[in-house]
Amino acid sequence: MKIDLENFVSEFNKEKFPSYYVRNAQMYGWELAYIEIETGAFKVALDIDFRGNIWLVFRDYESLVLFQKSLKRDFDFKTLIYDGRNKKYEFSRIPLDETDTVSIARGITNEIVSFYNDIAADFYARKQTELTCAIESHQYRDLLNKTLDDMCHFFKGKRLSALETVQRIKEQQCGFTRYDNDEIMLMQEKGVYYQKENKMLMYELRNISTGNYNTLVCFPGMQTESDSWLKFWSQYWFLTKCYLDQPVYGDTRATTQDGFYQSGKKLADAWMDIWADKNICIVAVENVVPDPDHFLFSNTGNKEVIRVKDTDAYNDIDQLTEQCLMKKDIDLFLIAAGPAGTVLSARLADNGRTALDIGNLVSSYNTVFPEQLQAG
Repeated sequence: MKIDLENFVSEFNKEKFPSYYVRNAQMYGWELAYIEIETGAFKVALDIDFRGNIWLVFRDYESLVLFQKSLKRDFDFKTLIYDGRNKKYEFSRIPLDETDTVSIARGITNEIVSFYNDIAADFYARKQTELTCAIESHQYRDLLNKTLDDMCHFFKGKRLSALETVQRIKEQQCGFTRYDNDEIMLMQEKGVYYQKENKMLMYELRNISTGNYNTLVCFPGMQTESDSWLKFWSQYWFLTKCYLDQPVYGDTRATTQDGFYQSGKKLADAWMDIWADKNICIVAVENVVPDPDHFLFSNTGNKEVIRVKDTDAYNDIDQLTEQCLMKKDIDLFLIAAGPAGTVLSARLADNGRTALDIGNLVSSYNTVFPEQLQAG
């Protein structure tokens, strides 16, 4: 049975719909009437044809996805929800005691508004979260860009490459003192898992990076390929910058895998050239002491080892310094003791001894050149 669409529009609009989300019914040509329903969460319409069929029409993709996910139904952009011929409603549970098209359209419209009311709180909470994340992301990107630009200008013309770092140690006969992320955090009196925050350690690290201890102070680079480093620098660079005052800075990659990947065996040769035929003392955390017989140390003279405790080693820094200074026959101290090692290398240099804070040099070499894990 055909319905008079103009009469449908007139009857639907006689009583103002009790929701400002619903607009008056209108004609679209001569064969279709429609009702727009627009909320803050979705934009849809009901299309009514002259056979009394009612279609749910989505005005944008976001609305379609919202209905699909919320109602777990496979809607199309235009979906038949009321079959006028068979009096069958496909969308929800409205009672169909009334069979006239106007009443059915009003019932369906009420259901759509009720659906919005059900999802509104969660929808806007999610949108607020997304907006907050977007703002935070924009702020983070802005801060990160400023941070990297400032770092680039600060170190321009003052930063050595990994290989140049080792070559300078040889040329200047100086020490080698590394700052990595842990030392930078401890400079702000923030503890790390193996070294509690310590105000004396904080000040000592700050003094070394601004003073003259006859040691090459080394800092990590921007490492833009690493998300964790980018986040680290965005948080700590401007807090750290004011404690840096050196004419030139070495590169901590001189002791890392990246340094060996970048410079190959030239880097290993440069290190070995420094301690060739020299009596060395390895000062390292207990249980992870580099093997004195490792290939890297195959060209040294006599070798000794001092073990350092693996947690809060800085607490014993005075005794450790004295223990090292008492070793008169040692030409070179090779240190792998975390933040305590950073301080120790500078203290020994300040007392006229040569100390290199080599950190994970041996394990980094092993990773990049596994074919030669032992000497000979």
